[in-house]
Amino acid sequence: MRGSVLMTSAARTAVDLAAVLDLKSAVAIVDQMLLVDRAGHPPLATKDELIDVWQRMLPFRGSVRARAIVDFGVTQSESQLESGSRVNIALSGFPRPELQRHFIVDGADVFTDFFWPDMDADPRVSKICTSRGREQQKLLTRESRDRGSRCDPRTDTPNPTRPGCTKG
Repeated sequence: MRGSVLMTSAARTAVDLAAVLDLKSAVAIVDQMLLVDRAGHPPLATKDELIDVWQRMLPFRGSVRARAIVDFGVTQSESQLESGSRVNIALSGFPRPELQRHFIVDGADVFTDFFWPDMDADPRVSKICTSRGREQQKLLTRESRDRGSRCDPRTDTPNPTRPGCTKG
């Protein structure tokens, strides 16, 4: 209660919404509750708090769905679109990506939205967000295109497993 206004906690609100909203919206809300940003700001709620609220609410309509969404929630998803993409990735059967993976590219700190360590990918060809913003993303993407899509972007040399690759 704040003054004379009754309020629910952030954790209670997230669990309530996880039970009734569409999947992507519910995941986005839980992810935002759990988010610990790069500046180190604490989350609005922890996963333990969400689970505790969920347990105290039992039984309720949508409880199984709400618990699955809480379990799926992560602390690193920085936007609704990232949360929605995580849902699409999971529903498509792909492995869970590592979120906000840090790289240093040409002396700049860059973070990938999604990274699959087992894919052996060059971070310069991934969608990235950097301290320099969109210009850095376009530059790195253009560099990759300039090398030729069939060349090995890590070494800028022809890749014998990709016919037609020529050094750019």
